[in-house]
Amino acid sequence: MQLKSAVGIDYTRLWDLLTAGKWKEADAETARVMLSVAKRQQEGWLDVEHIDKFPGVDLCTIDQLWVKYSNERFGFSVQKRVYQNLGGTREYNEEIYEAFGDFVGWRKDGWIDYTDFTFTLKAPIAHLPVCWLRRGGLGAFFSCVETCYLPNPTFTIQNPKLPKLDDVELISAVGIDYSRLWDLLAAGKWKLANQETERVMFIVAKREEEGWLRVQDIDNFPCEDLRTINQLWVEHSNGRFGFSVQKQIYQGLGGSRTHSFEIWDGFGEAVGWKNRGGLWRCEWVNYNTITFDIKAPKGHLPVWKWTLYIHSVDTFNSLYSGGVDWGNGHGWDWISSLASRLVNCKI
Repeated sequence: MQLKSAVGIDYTRLWDLLTAGKWKEADAETARVMLSVAKRQQEGWLDVEHIDKFPGVDLCTIDQLWVKYSNERFGFSVQKRVYQNLGGTREYNEEIYEAFGDFVGWRKDGWIDYTDFTFTLKAPIAHLPVCWLRRGGLGAFFSCVETCYLPNPTFTIQNPKLPKLDDVELISAVGIDYSRLWDLLAAGKWKLANQETERVMFIVAKREEEGWLRVQDIDNFPCEDLRTINQLWVEHSNGRFGFSVQKQIYQGLGGSRTHSFEIWDGFGEAVGWKNRGGLWRCEWVNYNTITFDIKAPKGHLPVWKWTLYIHSVDTFNSLYSGGVDWGNGHGWDWISSLASRLVNCKI
């Protein structure tokens, strides 16, 4: 999407913070740019006069960034829908204003302090951004949003077919708590989420001491847990990361159980695990050079330390085709088994 501004404001930092899931920093940046647009930095808030004059193109840019990167959970237009559904209009109404605060989580036995806001995707719908307005300005602000917001927005959610995050059930067949993985992914802490993914998979397989998974561990890995882990990665990255995303890329390149160095190299390059133009194993990246950022290539994550040195064609042929008999095979057999498990679990 284009970061348009009628007054020359640079929205790159806001875009970066939202793509990284840094919601608190993004909220502060939203306040900063809005006050800059209105030339109200000293006052630190917006009144009705400046709301009415706020450039529609800037308001739309800010709103669309929030809507897009929260998967339609946050944003001024989301807040507007809540406000209007409660009967809100441009005219100030104390009862509706408080009902709005209750719904979006701004009130808990009274209006909460800024330090008590929830800066994660687990916050209530429309919780963010926090409107930097005086008490009577909410109706006027949402009138402005209604004026500038396009009913059929020019941007699209990166994967509109994904279910809303509220619909994700953290199911485990063995009682594993996936809330920490949820929190890390929701916060855009990709490296820590990658480490947490390893940790919970070791616990499920009872392989914490060994620190790696055998073929039989993956073959017996509960579908419920594999599906939960994959779904969290897919949804919190807007369809960018996850086991099923990697499988789709490999199969899209023509990958099958038939050996093909060309397809295997193409997969490595596509997901950013191999330097372009490389011919030998030494040109595959190591764990220290993995890109733990939403801007990484599609399918780049999750990844495991003990597998990056393994670049066998047989590994991914079996991984993304479903089913292989390695017997007592090689050290990379777990990847092949994981592919089989994805297919068998219909993931």
